[in-house]
Amino acid sequence: MSLSLDYVTDVKAADVDNDGDIDCVVAAQDDDQVKIFENDGSQSFSQRVVNPNVNGPRGVFIYDVDGDGSQDLLSASIYDNTIHLYLNDGYQSFSIQELTTTATGAMAVHASDVYGDGDVDVVAGRAESTPFRRPRRASRQGLRRPDVSPQQASRGSPWRLVVSHVE
Repeated sequence: MSLSLDYVTDVKAADVDNDGDIDCVVAAQDDDQVKIFENDGSQSFSQRVVNPNVNGPRGVFIYDVDGDGSQDLLSASIYDNTIHLYLNDGYQSFSIQELTTTATGAMAVHASDVYGDGDVDVVAGRAESTPFRRPRRASRQGLRRPDVSPQQASRGSPWRLVVSHVE
């Protein structure tokens, strides 16, 4: 695979196009792009831009947010303070949604059912004084604002988020 990108800040791998092989999703901060490198099954990859207008993407994550069986994408952008959700329609056409534009210094993003309630929780890591925040929750009924306030965490810049349900 040949990369024609400047300053790749994150790479995640999963079968995004549901063809049985592993694809790569890339955040390219200096190119201001989120791209998918689609594997054709013989380890040859074609590039496709998912979002050409993201300002400084630092983190990406792959997760079936809407529960339709297709892998959706998330990105965290440090320069425009935005967490984007890219909903996959199952045919690799992605609708772009801004979950928040107030994630100052967004560097990482993760999705999981943190509370064990059946809803997908989105967690973003920030390079500011409150680095961990849950900007929105997703459920089968759609996205909604958080029902809890942002949580304080130690200062510093996150390089990776690992989320799990803790009782």
